[in-house]
Amino acid sequence: MPNPKQQSLKEIAKKPFAKKELALKVEKELKEKVELPEQGRESKTETQAETMVPAKQIKRIKPVPAGAAGVGLMSEEEKKRQKQIEHIMAKDLEKIYLNLSPAKQKEFKIKGEQTAGEINKLLNKVKVKAKEIVRLIIKWLSLIPGVNKFFLEQEAKIKADEILRLKEKNNKSSD
Repeated sequence: MPNPKQQSLKEIAKKPFAKKELALKVEKELKEKVELPEQGRESKTETQAETMVPAKQIKRIKPVPAGAAGVGLMSEEEKKRQKQIEHIMAKDLEKIYLNLSPAKQKEFKIKGEQTAGEINKLLNKVKVKAKEIVRLIIKWLSLIPGVNKFFLEQEAKIKADEILRLKEKNNKSSD
């Protein structure tokens, strides 16, 4: 023999607006079963509160755009731009790079490629922040041992200006 709650749910299901009433009834029962803890006070049913949450409190997960999930998923234009950024960053640093130890050279190259990728992502935004690009380049150039702080800032600003000109040139050619 069905219990009274099940029987009342079946009766609601037979009515014309049954789905809405049924959903409200189920939500009400869930709220009665689970005492959600108020701020500053823990409930005995804490594990139940984590597993049984009313439908209104469930947040929808937004799908991730195809290009945003993986680093390897760049368009040909973005790959080309990243190579151009790497070229701009490497300009006038050949002598300094060759004077580094092989381990430092490898680290410098890897960090440079990562920095170029981050700058490339920044250039995808509508509003590009030049200060952020300068900060990234300074951080990368600071891997060079014994370099003057003023040299770092000057080189970073020069490279950032060239990268921003590259963005403007690409925007004009795509218009």
